[in-house]
Amino acid sequence: GVLVFKTIPTDEYAKEGVTGSVEVKSLFVDQSNQNSGRGLGSCLVDKLHREVEQLGIAYNSFHLTVSETKPESLQFFQKKGFRVAYEWKDRYMPGVTEYL
Repeated sequence: GVLVFKTIPTDEYAKEGVTGSVEVKSLFVDQSNQNSGRGLGSCLVDKLHREVEQLGIAYNSFHLTVSETKPESLQFFQKKGFRVAYEWKDRYMPGVTEYL
């Protein structure tokens, strides 16, 4: 799996109600079709929490963006306690909603 996150919390999405938040740039499991249901994504989310705590980062939340074209990703993060804070239509691709 791959986990990439910023180590400095941001207020980039303050207008959308997200402040002091650690941005998750990438979190995915390689060969997800073969590895689905094995808990590897959950391990990466747990690792995210441990790493941020070990680094002593003062934060309010974690955030990321997920495209509506990846409903399984949105569902996974919601199961892990993430919530949709904002929606953009056409932000990255015409006709596609992106969730914060």
